[in-house]
Amino acid sequence: MLIFLILLFQTFSVFTNSVSICKYQYSSQLLNKFQLRGYYQDVAAEFNGTFVKNARNIRFVGSSLNISPFRYQLYYVWNRQGHVGTLASTSTSIDIQFSQAYEINQIIVWFYDIDGRNHCFKIIAFDQYNQETELFQGLNLIGIVKISFQDQIVQTLKIVLLPGGTYNDLNIIKISAFYANRSMI
Repeated sequence: MLIFLILLFQTFSVFTNSVSICKYQYSSQLLNKFQLRGYYQDVAAEFNGTFVKNARNIRFVGSSLNISPFRYQLYYVWNRQGHVGTLASTSTSIDIQFSQAYEINQIIVWFYDIDGRNHCFKIIAFDQYNQETELFQGLNLIGIVKISFQDQIVQTLKIVLLPGGTYNDLNIIKISAFYANRSMI
């Protein structure tokens, strides 16, 4: 009887260990996917460590609390302040550097639209190996632009000014980038 109980508990413990290993592997893979996708939140937010790579070549208009295109607070643009823009003489792009490479499939850009100006631009993504992929090219777009594309691993985004807009510069109020789970939509 004692031998039977020992065999029973030994078999059961092996079974539970194999199940726990299996669950751990699945949870680890799932956790890695969540991290790669930025936990399905805005990866272009200040608290994620995103910054403007070419900040010395562009202009920030407004108070220090209201000029970042990555801010998470409520937005207000007052008296032509509260946005970031290019200067045609020094830069024709805004380069956005993430803290790590993320898998994203959607970008939302809110262009300065108080005075009805339109923007012509393209968005280029760079992965961790510095390989570039053009995600979008838009002409004469106003306000908030939502761009969806195939899943991409992205470390840097570059928003490039194209000729044809109202003014010869890009003015951006807010940038968001994230992985949109389309299976739930």
